[in-house]
Amino acid sequence: MVFLPFVVLAFLVRGSLCDIPGKPGKKVINGLEHSPLTEVSAVVGGRAVLPCDVKPPTPGDAPILVLFYNGATGTPIYSIDARTGPLTRSVHWSDLESRAHFDVTSEPQGLVIDDVMAIDDGDYRCRVDFRSSPTRNLRVKLLVIVPPERVSISNSGGLEVSGVIGPYPVGRTLTLTCEVQGGKPRPQVSWWHEGSLLDDSIETASGDVTRNVLKLPNLTRQHLYRVLTCQTSNSNMSLPLAATVTLDMSCESEWSLDFRCCFDVFGEY
Repeated sequence: MVFLPFVVLAFLVRGSLCDIPGKPGKKVINGLEHSPLTEVSAVVGGRAVLPCDVKPPTPGDAPILVLFYNGATGTPIYSIDARTGPLTRSVHWSDLESRAHFDVTSEPQGLVIDDVMAIDDGDYRCRVDFRSSPTRNLRVKLLVIVPPERVSISNSGGLEVSGVIGPYPVGRTLTLTCEVQGGKPRPQVSWWHEGSLLDDSIETASGDVTRNVLKLPNLTRQHLYRVLTCQTSNSNMSLPLAATVTLDMSCESEWSLDFRCCFDVFGEY
């Protein structure tokens, strides 16, 4: 990749940043007020395409300079100097190094960012200068999705549990806390049993931790071997995380021995 000297690039930018060709007296402050906004979502580690239409509005015209800014009037992060030839054979400069390239053959056209990072989240502006047509500005908001890092289940004593837990006596109130680390936007946390939703309310959320507390009052023998699943997700673009526990029940209730439970479980006592 050939790099365009930043001094030359800065001169080109300053020469036309504030005046819009074909619109005398029109000033650009913090980007064009009425430039269209496109929202793009991408998952960390994935690929994002920031659309930028470089097709000239009139026949015979051609783009001579393409600039991508991080922010409305921020520092250029990508440029194409097409004054001496078509975009496909022009000088490309990238502040994102090999993570970015401009694709003029796909639909939509735009800046392709690979291995998306959390710091890539934000507002961008694409500016296209043509030989004779007015400058075109397009705004893009990149929403970077950071999937949750970890999901865990803890008991009422605050100890992390997994697999088969218990045994719990009949009549007991079971309290389990599902805790999810990370995630942007903040993830949804829900409890499930065999495809049936038990609880999808978030009781506490602080920092990068989101919690959902499940309470099952008055356990019965029907809870024996019941599988409880805590599931979390913050986007349909990534797979949800889940943690599962299986309840074990004892025949002894909190007050006496439950003979019916023993017969149901073991066949005979």
